[in-house]
Amino acid sequence: MFDSLECIYRQFGHEENNILLVITDGADNGSSMNSFAVSQTLAKLIKEKKWVANFIGANQDAEKVGADLGISKENCFDFDFNGDGVDGMFQDLNGRLSQQRVDQFMQSVAGKV
Repeated sequence: MFDSLECIYRQFGHEENNILLVITDGADNGSSMNSFAVSQTLAKLIKEKKWVANFIGANQDAEKVGADLGISKENCFDFDFNGDGVDGMFQDLNGRLSQQRVDQFMQSVAGKV
């Protein structure tokens, strides 16, 4: 998972106002990167490039794992790793991501959220 995030940063890190969504069913299992290195890059993208990051995880404490990556608590969520849990998670995402995009837009044009 951490190596994948680093690839995303290399490919898209020059862009502004991206919304990053990490959905996982477990802990990182074999990356050469660690959470500290990933959090440093992500913090820079959030601050300098105005990225919004989300962490959604099953089979773990999503708030803790997300916080270790530098993702704000309000953007970290657990979901049950079953059909109903996955369905509910995706239903919730539509409104959540739409609101984040509106907030980004308002920040860019009006300087406020």
